[in-house]
Order: sequence, then structure tokens, then C-alpha cells
Amino acid sequence: MKISIIIPVYNEGELIIDTINSISKNFEQTFNIFICYDNEDDNTIQAINKSNLDMGNIFYLKNEFKGAHGAVMTGISKSLSDFVLVMPADDNYNTSNLNKMYNKMCEQNLDVLCPDRFIEPNSIVNGPFVKFLIVRIVNLSLHYLASVPTKDSTNGFRFFSRK
Repeated sequence: MKISIIIPVYNEGELIIDTINSISKNFEQTFNIFICYDNEDDNTIQAINKSNLDMGNIFYLKNEFKGAHGAVMTGISKSLSDFVLVMPADDNYNTSNLNKMYNKMCEQNLDVLCPDRFIEPNSIVNGPFVKFLIVRIVNLSLHYLASVPTKDSTNGFRFFSRK
């Protein structure tokens, strides 16, 4: 059973190399990585092509829509895996959690698993305070007023079941 890892990109350059290396180092499952891009001149593609990465499980998908959400939707629609992981291109620091997340998905038969950046030891680092405040207010509003079952709806790092 393969897992599809969807990574929306926009000129991520060398950042994507660290992320892919970190996934490969930390994730014990069989997976394919789908790099979802908007334009052929995206420097992410050049960085991957110039790297020494094993390209056997890395695939490029042109975004059929626009923006990050469109890239995610394109990736999900093109993948055939039982599980889909969506993660930001610069997220090389959460890959140590991938096995635990996958196991939790399977053990608890979950449809969606969305880690919470606001629970210790997780955090949002190096961002402007105003952005942090807005993100926190939006997420708490969605959780308490709209009964969204996560307190971090805006997190771009999520695991989905094909169900």
C-alpha cells in the first residue's frame, strides 16, 4: 500500500531538497511524492532535477487550477493511494512525526489527521506576531463557533484516508 505525499510548490528552490531528504530519512512506509507546480519555470523543478535525489518515486504534476489549494486538489485527484499526506514544501522539521501519524491513521481508522501547531511541543516559529494572532483567532473561531473538530484548521500538514 503506497502513500501519496502531495507537496504544493511555488519557487521553493533548495528548500524542497531538504524536505524530500527528510521524508526519505524518516518515513518508513512506501510512498510516492507528487510535486504540484503552477508553472514550468518554477525553480523547484530545476532544483530537484539538478539534485542527486533518487527520482524513482518523485513525480511532477501541473496544477490544474491555481494556487496552493488547487495544487492540493490536483494532487489528491491524481493519486490512487489509500492514504494521502499533504505537506508544505519547506516542512522538513515535522517528518519525524510521519510514522506516528500513519500508525494513528491505521489504528484508529481515521479519515483525516491534522496536527495542531498550538499544542506543546509544537509551535509556529519565525512568523510575525500579527499573523500568529490572526491564525490563532481564526482557528479557535472555527473550532468553537463552527464546531470544526481541530483547533488548527489552517495547518497545511495533513494526512487523509482515500475514504
